[in-house]
Amino acid sequence: MILLINDFSRFVWLGLMKHKDEAFEKFKSFKALAKNESDYKIKCLRSDRGGEFTSNEFFNFCEEHGIRMEFSTARTPQQNGVVERMNRIVQQMARAMLDEFGTPATFWGEAAYAAVVILNKTNVQVNSTQTPHELWYGETPLVKHFKIFGRKCYIKNTDEQLGKLEPRVDEGILLGYSPHSKAYKCYNKRLGRIVDSIDVVVDENGFIPRQVNHENIEEDVDYSPNQIDDEEEPQEAPKEQIRIEEKTPSRYVQKNHPESQILGQKEAGIQIRRKIAEASRYLALLSSTELQNVREACKYECWVKAMDEELEQIEKNNTWELVSRPKDKNVIGTKWIFKNKLNENGEVIRNKAKLVCKGYAQQEGIDFEETFSPLPRLEAIRMFLAFSSFQKDLLRYQLLEIILRGGVNQYYQDK
Repeated sequence: MILLINDFSRFVWLGLMKHKDEAFEKFKSFKALAKNESDYKIKCLRSDRGGEFTSNEFFNFCEEHGIRMEFSTARTPQQNGVVERMNRIVQQMARAMLDEFGTPATFWGEAAYAAVVILNKTNVQVNSTQTPHELWYGETPLVKHFKIFGRKCYIKNTDEQLGKLEPRVDEGILLGYSPHSKAYKCYNKRLGRIVDSIDVVVDENGFIPRQVNHENIEEDVDYSPNQIDDEEEPQEAPKEQIRIEEKTPSRYVQKNHPESQILGQKEAGIQIRRKIAEASRYLALLSSTELQNVREACKYECWVKAMDEELEQIEKNNTWELVSRPKDKNVIGTKWIFKNKLNENGEVIRNKAKLVCKGYAQQEGIDFEETFSPLPRLEAIRMFLAFSSFQKDLLRYQLLEIILRGGVNQYYQDK
């Protein structure tokens, strides 16, 4: 392959060749294309000292069109670092895309072209905010049509003579994007050739078999034949072979685990034995009975711990200030409320104790409007803030007063 790079925008053109002697014709085609797209002439051509660039016809052509030729010193590729680095990047991307899903190496040209398309539309240089595509064409590139290279795809069968019961799609492999039309390049397995089609459905969430090193596997993992994406149906093995395979670690590791095989809640994250043991010890101390008074609660360790947590939070948030009792004034008492927190299955996961005021002891006119709710919900505060950002005419201090009257303690006031 031959890479041609614009020094200003770093836009890359790729040419595929069977032999190096085709480089001159590729450069002539590129020169005409670049002039038509940019209305600028090529002033300088920098390359290594390969024989395809030092031929007499190359020299005569560049001299005729006023193109200055610059060559890097022999065995000094860093003098031509722009194209040398890009050449390495394209090769590494193409090799990774071919290896990801086991795509045959014969499609290396399609992988390299797909890598160049991705780099032109997504790669942003240092001290720049624009992609090479945007610098060269002056428009923002579209990337919403990008798909995973090498994935299984289903191509619409457009043959005119199709029976009523014949399949309407052909299975294939996605090989990138067509340079001449708004379509995908796919290898059609039925036809045995590469086709361009826009009616393509790509299976981007299917099972991915991957080969791994047997020495790094500690446990045996068994998979059913339906989970392995093979074209041929598995055949029954002899009994002796089955005994040998039972002792051999699995050759496949599944990347996308089917949801049907997930035990428990997938939002719970990774569970280790230590966490499960700690949770089991804690759940064993929980009480499923909601008590009525403090005297009964003090008999159980779980409720004593819940009350200690409530008092710690009250002291941490500076909920009250200790003052002297006013003369001839009634003091509003407090009361403990004991509740059980349940999960979606109705199981007790926490014992919650709340210290609340006896509202029935209040007298209207004496601090009647100054009593706050001791436990506001943070979700309500977020809702009010979202509402204030939507209602532009709602002043911030009015919103703050509404929240404070709703029961925000000193902790949320500091926040």
